[in-house]
Amino acid sequence: MKLRYYMDERNDPIISTYAAARLLKFNFNLLNSWPLAVTAYNFGPTGMKKEKEKLKTDNLAEIIKRSTNRRLGFA
Repeated sequence: MKLRYYMDERNDPIISTYAAARLLKFNFNLLNSWPLAVTAYNFGPTGMKKEKEKLKTDNLAEIIKRSTNRRLGFA
């Protein structure tokens, strides 16, 4: 998306929707789980992948329960 002093495409509902869909698709391809992909939208895909690998599960409820990362509970 383009961000200039005279134009901010984040405010365009169509462009920002497509950008969000691309990010969710990237997250899903990385994590192979929709609940993790949606959580990674706010938490970040790299952090979500690290938590998944550290705890050896892709169950979101289990990751939230067992994680020591305080940011994850907020995301």
